[in-house]
Amino acid sequence: MEQVAMNLSMAEVEVFEQLRLIQWAHFVHPSTDGYVTIATQTKQGWQERSYPVDVWYNYIVKDQEVDCYYSPNTMYKPHRLVANARHINAVYVDLDFYKYSLSSEEVLSHIDFLVETERLVQPTFVVYSGRGMYL
Repeated sequence: MEQVAMNLSMAEVEVFEQLRLIQWAHFVHPSTDGYVTIATQTKQGWQERSYPVDVWYNYIVKDQEVDCYYSPNTMYKPHRLVANARHINAVYVDLDFYKYSLSSEEVLSHIDFLVETERLVQPTFVVYSGRGMYL
């Protein structure tokens, strides 16, 4: 992202990031039925809200001071409960490597080793989450 962003204005970077988010949304959620939950954590605590699949990405919080998470799997009803599970769109691992003072390069090197030695399936995506990554 930094390579692309270096040559773009702030407005162009925002448009680029929004386009990437929309592409991600359509890839992970090929069906538009169901609800996605977005959870944010601020100094006031956690707040969860559910949105229809086709508009959830409009509600992602991009403030660096706010942790924002979303459910890649959809629900029948706008409440994030196992009983409401609709589609399993993604299975992922959340790596909080910041807790162990590891760099993203070190973690990616370990992941490559595990894939090469057939101890781990090749991840479809590596998503940097700010303080860690999702595989």
